Amino acid sequence: MERTLALTVIEQSRDQELVRKAREGSRAAFDVLFQRHKQFIYNVCYSMLGSADDAVDATQAAFIQAYRAIRRFREEAAFRSWLYRIAVNVCTRMLKRERRRKLLMLRSEPPPMDVASGDRVWEAVLALSLDSRAVLVLFYFQGLTCSEIAEALGCSEAAVRTRLHRARVAFKKEYEEIGP
Repeated sequence: MERTLALTVIEQSRDQELVRKAREGSRAAFDVLFQRHKQFIYNVCYSMLGSADDAVDATQAAFIQAYRAIRRFREEAAFRSWLYRIAVNVCTRMLKRERRRKLLMLRSEPPPMDVASGDRVWEAVLALSLDSRAVLVLFYFQGLTCSEIAEALGCSEAAVRTRLHRARVAFKKEYEEIGP
């Protein structure tokens, strides 16, 4: 635990230096930030969107937005948390656009899931609200602590624990409704 904490502090200080250089206009520094965080952001996007192609698009869009906004980054949070928030916002917009598109199509049959058939866990996760999905993904699939999630979401640890409890209850209900 102590070693992990020490590594986290070192990684954050490296990120701070790279962010400083990127804010000064260093494209190379931003490229290093991209290489360091692209897999994490892709995993978050994939977990929220359920599609590899959409996750690639969302990851790219998140990094483009981060690059354009790097000068406005205030370092009140870790770079990774700030980037996570951008990625979640990108995914949310993509999901809203997709819902609107589906409503306009007025299809009578439900659209097919972009999840491997029989994968009840992913079906249940994708059926959750965005807030519930985000908390579960960060906690169970990305391994973040409640403290890290609170920083990323801009809320208290108590709020994260409450959201996590509600997300677990909602997941259980969805999972049971899907059936065997």
